[in-house]
Amino acid sequence: IAVTETPDLVYGATPYAVLTYNKNDQSIERYTKINGLSDIDISDIKYNSELQTVVLAYTNTNIDLFKGNYIINIPDIKRKPILGNKVINKISFRDNYAYLSCGFGIVVLDLVKEEIADTWYIGPDGSQINVLDLTHNDTSFFAATEDGIFYAAVDHPNLADFNAWQKWNTAPYPNNTCSMIESFAGNIFAILPEGSGVV
Repeated sequence: IAVTETPDLVYGATPYAVLTYNKNDQSIERYTKINGLSDIDISDIKYNSELQTVVLAYTNTNIDLFKGNYIINIPDIKRKPILGNKVINKISFRDNYAYLSCGFGIVVLDLVKEEIADTWYIGPDGSQINVLDLTHNDTSFFAATEDGIFYAAVDHPNLADFNAWQKWNTAPYPNNTCSMIESFAGNIFAILPEGSGVV
């Protein structure tokens, strides 16, 4: 499903397990629900180097944090009654937060406090929208959704307010699904209907 790397370990996520490869002694460990994971059906895994934390997301919105030798479960979103497409698609980071691109919007996870900090419904009039990926540069967040790309200023005082988000109508195929988005070297790269490109 996904691969991420720490200074000592390489993590590989399959739908039902996480494999770790130790770069120092070449040993391999396998984590499943039997010996540490909180759930099955993994959707993404990503390492935050500043906080030395691996975030593991499940499709049912359950979350595990790998911190040293501990696995910390955060089931808050899973337990919350949310109508619609309740799934975590991708993980991204900014400062002390993990941003979870979900089937209904964006969930902000405080990695220091180990708790959910906010939920953003960025669709028209605050409606749910399937957010497939999220990135940012120095000034803006960019959300790849099933209805094009939405953006908002990173320093906006209330990103939970849908009015903070605007649709990128000048992007190619503005109303089509954008499945992946990434900020690199001053450009925003996105997977668009006709293939990847700079938007």
